[in-house]
Amino acid sequence: MILRRTCSFLLLAAGMAAGGCASDQAERHAHATQRLDFSLANPRITYELGLNCELRVTLPPPPPDSGCVWEIVGNNALVLEQQGPLRAGEAVGGGGAGPSVVVFYSLKLGRSVLRFVLVHPKEDEALALARCEATVRVLDDRPGS
Repeated sequence: MILRRTCSFLLLAAGMAAGGCASDQAERHAHATQRLDFSLANPRITYELGLNCELRVTLPPPPPDSGCVWEIVGNNALVLEQQGPLRAGEAVGGGGAGPSVVVFYSLKLGRSVLRFVLVHPKEDEALALARCEATVRVLDDRPGS
């Protein structure tokens, strides 16, 4: 009986350690931060990023008083790890929303297609009002590579 309790406790502890909680994320130390700024006039971008770099993506503000938000609908998480939620910014001078920002970290060499859509979150079926897409290639930027 004691053996069963001990095994159950060990299995429970191991499961908690393996699962962790959603906020447990490996601490990343980027050797550079790069910016990728979208505009509705230029919604498709091809971008090159170094390995172990932070990529700060900025999306244009939604139309004023529209209630629309940007959502991420595509990313190769094996190449680019999202470092936090997509955050809507506040407009400078009040009134409406500002640009939305999300940060990624380049984990390994490869390619990721980042896809974002602007939607009205209260609709039953979300229709994309705008789209932004970046093909990001992570390259080895070390000397001699």
